[in-house]
Amino acid sequence: MKRIMTFVVAFLLLALGGFAEQPTRSNEARLTSFETRCGWFSNPTPANAWLWDREAEWIIGVQGGF
Repeated sequence: MKRIMTFVVAFLLLALGGFAEQPTRSNEARLTSFETRCGWFSNPTPANAWLWDREAEWIIGVQGGF
């Protein structure tokens, strides 16, 4: 009986731990994580997309991939 009670208490603690408030970043931190890129955008098919700028070629989407 003691084993079952220990299991139940452990389960409840784990379940309640999932509802704990997670720390969030401020709005300022979220806004600075984006970049503006100027270049040539190519989208030959709905699943394929690339961006070429002065620094590199950025692969946005590949059919059958990420």
